[in-house]
Formats: sequence, C-alpha cells, structure tokens
Amino acid sequence: MRERERQRQKDAENRERERTARPVVQPPSPPPIPPISEVDRNLASAKAGIPISAEPYTDESWERIEVALSLEESSDEEKVAKTEAILNAISGLVTRVDQNLRDAMDNVPKDSGLYTEKSWQLIENALQLPEETDEEKVAKTEAILDAISGLVTRIDQNLMDAKNSVPDDSGLYTDESWLVLITALEMAEGTDEEKIVKTEAILEAIRGLVTIIDWNLASAKNSVPSDSVLYTEESWLMVEDALQLPEETDEERIAKTEAILDAISELVTRIDQNLWDAKNSVPDDSGLYTDESWFVLINALELAEGTDEEKIVKTEAILDAIRGLVTIVDWNLASAKGSVPSDSGLYTDESWLMVENALELPEGTDEEKVAKTEAILDAIRGLVTIVDWNLANAKGSVPSNSGLYTEESWLVVENALELPERTDEEKVAKTEAILDAIRGLVTRIDQNLMDAKNSVPDDSGLYTDESWLVLITALELAEGTDEEKIAKTEAILEAILGLVTIIDWNLASAKNRVPSDSGLYTEESWLMVENALQLPEGTDEEKVAKIGAILDAISGLVTRIDQNLWDAKKSVPDDSGLYTVESWLMVENALQLPEETDEEKVAKTGAILDAISGLVTRIDQNLWDAKNSVPDDSGLYTDESWMVLITALELAEGTDEEKIVKTEAILEAIHGLVTIVDWNLASAKGSVPSDSGLYTEESWLMVESAMELPEETDEEKVAKTEAILDAIRGLVTIVDWNLASAKGSVPSDSGLYTEESWLMVKSALELPEETDEEKVAKTEAILDAIRGLVTIVDWNLASAKGSVPSDSGLYTVESWLMVESALELPEETDEERSLKLRRF
Repeated sequence: MRERERQRQKDAENRERERTARPVVQPPSPPPIPPISEVDRNLASAKAGIPISAEPYTDESWERIEVALSLEESSDEEKVAKTEAILNAISGLVTRVDQNLRDAMDNVPKDSGLYTEKSWQLIENALQLPEETDEEKVAKTEAILDAISGLVTRIDQNLMDAKNSVPDDSGLYTDESWLVLITALEMAEGTDEEKIVKTEAILEAIRGLVTIIDWNLASAKNSVPSDSVLYTEESWLMVEDALQLPEETDEERIAKTEAILDAISELVTRIDQNLWDAKNSVPDDSGLYTDESWFVLINALELAEGTDEEKIVKTEAILDAIRGLVTIVDWNLASAKGSVPSDSGLYTDESWLMVENALELPEGTDEEKVAKTEAILDAIRGLVTIVDWNLANAKGSVPSNSGLYTEESWLVVENALELPERTDEEKVAKTEAILDAIRGLVTRIDQNLMDAKNSVPDDSGLYTDESWLVLITALELAEGTDEEKIAKTEAILEAILGLVTIIDWNLASAKNRVPSDSGLYTEESWLMVENALQLPEGTDEEKVAKIGAILDAISGLVTRIDQNLWDAKKSVPDDSGLYTVESWLMVENALQLPEETDEEKVAKTGAILDAISGLVTRIDQNLWDAKNSVPDDSGLYTDESWMVLITALELAEGTDEEKIVKTEAILEAIHGLVTIVDWNLASAKGSVPSDSGLYTEESWLMVESAMELPEETDEEKVAKTEAILDAIRGLVTIVDWNLASAKGSVPSDSGLYTEESWLMVKSALELPEETDEEKVAKTEAILDAIRGLVTIVDWNLASAKGSVPSDSGLYTVESWLMVESALELPEETDEERSLKLRRF
C-alpha cells in the first residue's frame, strides 16, 4: 500500500512538471466571447468542484469522477447528465483516511473474551480516540491497526507464558526428561486446540523435569546395598554419614552424591575383613612352632578364596589353625605338666606345695615358660609321700582332755587309735580313722550350738529378708573358739525369736512406697493409689491382695511431667508433608531429645511445643516467598501493572485456599510488571505513524533509523525511546513539503509580470494553511497562480495579436502580408517575442 501511494505521488509530480514546463500565456483582455449558457456554467462549476488531486481519495470513489469526466458533453442534455454525474461522484468521494479508518474499525474482532485484558484494552483505547480531523483519523486508524496487530489471545498468552517458563540451560536436566519437554515444544500449534494441548504438554513437561544432579543423587542412593549387615560397621558408617548429608542446594546434592559413591566404593564386606584380619593374625616366625601345627596353618592359607563361601571357609580354617599352633616352648611346658602325678594326696603338703608353686608360675612369655618347665621338673623330683607323716600327725592331733567332749564322740577316737598300722594301706586307713574321729569329736559347747542351728525354720521364704538376715548373720558368726560358739548359740536363738513373716512387712513396705506428694501425679492415677490404701487387711489373703493393689497403683502412677510430654507428642501433626522441611526438622529434633530424667522430659515437652508452634506450612512459606519477590522500588514500573500487584498483595489470606490464590496472584502480577522504560518505548513505537507515504523520505528515514536502534538494556531503551520521539517530532509531511516547494517556486521579481496575474500569486500566498486540506488547496493555488503568471512581454504580444483585424479582405494584400509575416515569427524566447511585438 505504501509503495503504491509513493508511485501515485511521483506520477502526480511528473504531470505537474509537464504542465508547468512552458508558461501558459493568458491575455488579460481576450477578444469578446459569446455569452456562457446556464448549462455550461453549471458544468464548469461542477468541474471546478472536483478536487485538484486524486491522491487523498480511494481509487474506487475517484474512478467515478474519471467516469463522469469521460462522459460526452456535445449537447445540453449530455452536459446536464455529465454535470449530475460529476456532482454525484464528488458527493460519493471517500478519502483514503476515512476508508482506512472504516476498514480498521471493521477489522476489530467482535469477541473480546478471546484476548488478554491488556491487549484488548489497547483496542478500546484506540476506538475512543477522536476522529474530527484527518490527523486524528490517521492517528486513530494507526492506533486501531496497531492494537489489532498487538492483540494476544488468552490461548496464545498461555502458550507464550509456558514457553517462557522453559529453563534456558538444558544441560542441567536429564536427557529423558528434557526430551519430553522438547517433544512438547515441537508439537503443532496451528489451531487453538493444538495450542491448548501444547501449553498443557509444555507445563507438564516442565513439572516433570529432573535435574542431572537430582538423578545422580537418586542413582547414588539406589546404589547403596540394602543389607548393611554384610559390611563392616566402620565402612557402613561412612555410607550412613553420606546419606545423612544435607541436600537442599545443588552444591549439597553434588557433594552428597560424591560422598555416597565414595562410601560405596570403600565398603568392605565382613567376609573380606574377617579374611584379611585372619591373614594378618598369622605369626611371622614358623620356627617357633611345632612342624605339625604349622603345616595345618600352611594348608589353610593355600585354600581358594574366589567366592564368599570359600572366603568364609578359608577364614575359619586360618583362625582354627592359628588357635591350634603350638610353640616348642609350650610343648615342653605341656610335657612337664603331664609328668606331674595325678594324685597329690600321696605326698606331703610341703613337697606338693613345691609342685603347685611351680605350676602357678607365670607363663606369659617364652622365658617364663622355660623357667616354669624347669621348676615343675625340679618339684616332681622333690616330691615326698605322706602316709607315715599323716599317721603321726593324726595321732598328735588327738585332744588330751576327753572331758570336754561328749562320750559318744570320744569313743570313736579311742576305737581308731586301736586299729593296726603295719602296712601303708593300714596306716592310711588308721590315719583316716583317727582324723575322722577327731573331726567327729563334738564338744558339749558344739552340741548346744548344733541344737540351736537345728531350731532354725526350714522355709526362709515366709520371713522378711531383714529379719531372716539377722538369723543368717547369727548363723555366719565365727565359731572357732568356745567363746565364739557360746555367743553364736545365743545369737541364733535370739534371731529365731525375732523372725518376722514378710506378709506384714510387704504390706508396710508397699504403704511406705506410696509417694508423699500427690501433686506430682495425675488425678486419675493417684485415685487408684487411694483406692488401694482403703482395702481391708484383716487376713493374710486380704493383706496379699492389698499389697498387690498398692504396688499396681504405684506402678500405674503417671507424673504430670510424663503426661505433659505424652500430650505434647500427641499434638505433633500426622502429615509432615504439609510443612516446610526446616520447620518440621525442629519437630523431629525435639522428638529425638532424651527423656530419662524429669528435667529432660520438661525440656523435651517445651521443645516439642515450641517446634509445633514454629511449624510453617508449605502454603505459608510459598506466600511468604512470593511477597519477598515483590520489587522494592515501585517507581520503576507503570501504575497499571503495579496496581495489579498491589491488588494481589491486598487479597485475603485467612484460609489455605485464599493463601494459594493470593500466592498465584502475586507471582502472576510480578510476572506481569511492566517497567516505565519498557512502557515508554512501546508508547513511542505506538506513536510512529503507520503510513510512511504521508511523509518525506528523508524525515521518515530518521524514524526507521530510530526504530532499528538496540533495546537490550534500560539505557538503550531510554535512548531508543528519545530517538523515536525526536524522529516523530522531526517528521515532515509531503503536504508541508509541497507547500514549501510551491512557495519556493514563486518568482522573486514581480515587475516582470502583469499586475493581474501577479495578484493571483499574492492571493494564493495569503490563503490559510492550518489543516492539510488548506495546505493542499494553498499549494495548488500557488502552483496554479504561478502557471497563470503572464509576463508583460507575453501580454503585449497577445494584445498585439488581438488587435489583428478579423477580416483581411478589407486590406491590401501587401499590407496584410506584413501582418501574416509578423504572426509567423517565432516566439519561444523573450527576445523573439519582443522582436515579434515590434514587427506588429
């Protein structure tokens, strides 16, 4: 369209140049002409009413002008018809400005609900612009077309937002999840249905993106063996430490992944560790051990160890062989020990003591074992039998005063002393008989003590430990001397008298175990204690029942501290997924606090309640994060976009649903913020006229240059905005340029022209030029006046020609020939015309 208008403008200029190439001579006083009829006057008036230029009008409406002008006008009827056709065509003229505005308004979509509010608002703003003057109509047309071209359907906006949500760096995500997103981005989007499907696919793919860091971490976790029992505690602890590392940030997840993989690579199975330990336990010097035991170890070390089963067998074989190693020193020592007589009773204590002392010597080191071996052998060689010694000793042990003993026990001693003692067997028998008789001697004091002991009850379970302990203490008193025996007899009898059954003691003990401060316990559990204390206790059965009830009630006591702790634990929400990881971690830490002592329980209860009160839901955290994302400086953004954000911030947030809605509204408002810099640039671009054909190429080039400036940074955008506005202010319409050109075409020397023709120029120069229509009319008037200028030379020549008589027959041929010769003289230049005038 713009190229077509430029070509039309150039064609018009070429026609004008052809028309003004040679001045038109109009004599001021032409010969008398016949009177003009009313029909001719009307036709001339109609033609005069035709606009000078077809440029401002549509081709279709101007074509009717040309059709009317092409009509015949030979007869008055044809002239009348032509006059009416011209007038109808003039009244039907439609300016391109009006047509463009009408077409623009017809192109406005009917259903505003299909488009975003922001883009539709530009349509409404454009439709409300004034359209009184052509300038306003052109501006309104451009505004409407710009607004239409800028319309964005909600479906397109959603798709654009989804595309803008795609992360920039695909290298951060797994190929599989990124391929899903690429597939979504490559989906068709020709129809609205396809756009909707594509938008949903993109958003779902974005939500399903898995970063390589997360995938590596999950893979590392999945690589951890499921059965920790197969590995050493030390190596498995490295795995557990790695699994407990934080994984909030990418750096933490990368570090955790590497730590897990390192820990897995360092895992040592218990089987391998045991085999390694067993091998390390093998002594270095085989010469210290017997050949037989060392050969067993060599065989164990040469066993296969390819599979876990083979390793286990080999480990056990090595350890068994190590345990079975026998040093030469040990073997000598064992041999010496094996030489010790088995029956020590055949030897005197003194000689046997040497053997025992030798056997008790230390044998930690090889030197000690060698020394012990020699000592044992020396002691064996020094052993002495004790048969005779025992017999003599037995006889010497018989008491000299028989009156201290009971007659029955003394008679046994006398009988033993009378036994034969010729052979060792008889001596041994006699020795034993004497010693048995001596051991069987019972003093009268001993008899009393024995009687007292026999009075002790058989069933200690019927008595209290305390009272029975007194009896036990008495029974355990020394009885080496007669005085001790007498004292022990009296103590036993007194303790028997003081025995107390344990039913009463247990009842009293149960009562004494009841806490003194009921305020420390819950009312419900304390009531059980009070009910037990009020039970009857007349019989042993009632006492036993009461004891059980009291003890059960005491064991069922619940301190207020324990109850508070239990209530606090019950207050912990069930679903941790509703809360932020950080705030829930406080709850978990509190639940893991110790609770052994009351102080720890009170502290744990407080910690749990504080952690519960400090829980932050993910919904609250998201809302808080959204609020923190609000820019600090509202002055950087347009009032309209900032007001949307303010409205979102003022939404209710009483319920979770309201918080979710408010969070989304804030984030959407932040996403929709428009900086004043961007708005100014868009406004400046929107101010650029749409029809460059109305302006001079030079001034329009400034606009195009400004539009091509970069706009990456705010500084570049501000500079581009100012450049566009400056270029718009510097635009020069072709109408203004033509007027200035016409004025510049006016001759500077009015003295060369007739006063009448020069007056037309002055009148044209004085015409108004406020509107484009006035400027166009003034330009045409100036150019017409310039074309109508008549030089004095031309006027005089025309006057001379007009003076030529019309009837040559009235004059002589010679004289008339002079006139014809003068008329035939050239008159192209002023000199030729002056010469021709003189010839006349």
